Amino acid sequence: MWKVGFVSDIIYNEGKLLSVMNNIEEDIGGVAGFGGLHYSVIDLETGRKLTLKDIFVPAFDVVLNAKLIDKVRAWHDIEKIEDMAKAGFEMEMIVPNENFYINSEGIGFYYNAYEIYELETRAFFPFKDIRSVLRKESPISHLFNK
Repeated sequence: MWKVGFVSDIIYNEGKLLSVMNNIEEDIGGVAGFGGLHYSVIDLETGRKLTLKDIFVPAFDVVLNAKLIDKVRAWHDIEKIEDMAKAGFEMEMIVPNENFYINSEGIGFYYNAYEIYELETRAFFPFKDIRSVLRKESPISHLFNK
């Protein structure tokens, strides 16, 4: 028997920004179900879903990729970068993705199981740590230009 569950939670709703987490769970009768968390950030002034291009300067990924790998290593308690591939990480997939959320403190990226590794992975960046790659004029600039 197939079952599908869908739950949405508002995780941030201030300053004309809304971050929503959608949790989808599917059970198709096998050993392991399918599902995942999918985040969206909405600009309440325009009603538009924000993308990384709305928030970051061009070529931001050059700076953020290295920081992201460090955060992923810390999340999974892996000491050396060289050990990540051995552990089964898809290294070329560890890049900023559109599955992100925003709160008053910073930006978080979420990777569902098997996107970059067999387990879910989270990486959170306080605004102060990534200020150099954030657009000075963006729908979220009021959060880090305090």
